[in-house]
Amino acid sequence: MEDDRRVIAKTSHPNVGPLVLTTASEVATMEFARTVLDLPVPQVLAWSATDQNPVQAEYIIMEGARGSQLHEVWEDLSIWASCVEYLQSIVRREIDWISNYAHLQEPKETPWQYKSPEQNSPESHIALLQKFLAAIPLVTPQDPELTSPRLWHPDFHAGNIYIVEGSPTAEKDPLMNKVMRHPHGKTLKQVEAFVGATWDNCLFPFEECLISIEREWELFYAN
Repeated sequence: MEDDRRVIAKTSHPNVGPLVLTTASEVATMEFARTVLDLPVPQVLAWSATDQNPVQAEYIIMEGARGSQLHEVWEDLSIWASCVEYLQSIVRREIDWISNYAHLQEPKETPWQYKSPEQNSPESHIALLQKFLAAIPLVTPQDPELTSPRLWHPDFHAGNIYIVEGSPTAEKDPLMNKVMRHPHGKTLKQVEAFVGATWDNCLFPFEECLISIEREWELFYAN
């Protein structure tokens, strides 16, 4: 356009969903996100949920999204240099959130899950998080293969793995074998999962993980 703004015109694809409803829903969702949630969503300038128009198709005309595409700036993004830094960032984030906002939001109630007597105490959360923060460099595995970035299933354990003929063996997949046989893999994975959700009724399981680490401190430190 003359003012250097970009405008995008899009028509519906027959495989996207039901006629009329798909386009109308997309427009309503974008406007809700932009006007109510105050998200930087492109503004819809014109739209039609019917093919009874000069275009003879459903369409949406909207502003181009602001910013740069991820692939254009990927190399410039700063990421954690190590597993230790990643875990430390989670702990610091939680301490910061709990310090500033926990008093405004009641912890989630899960009737089937045991609730720690200290669950509603921000001070108790912060104290445990600070203990773990100090221990992170000492309990993180030293083997770089075990701490390298990987796509990981959140509930990945031996009970969720099925072996069939031709599946990878220890010889074919030594890294998987090393991960599954790490003596403290389960505890380390659990503490990583719970540390970012203590206020969501996970203080007790997080504390259990720290107790396990303390009991076997010498073995953890050796690995």
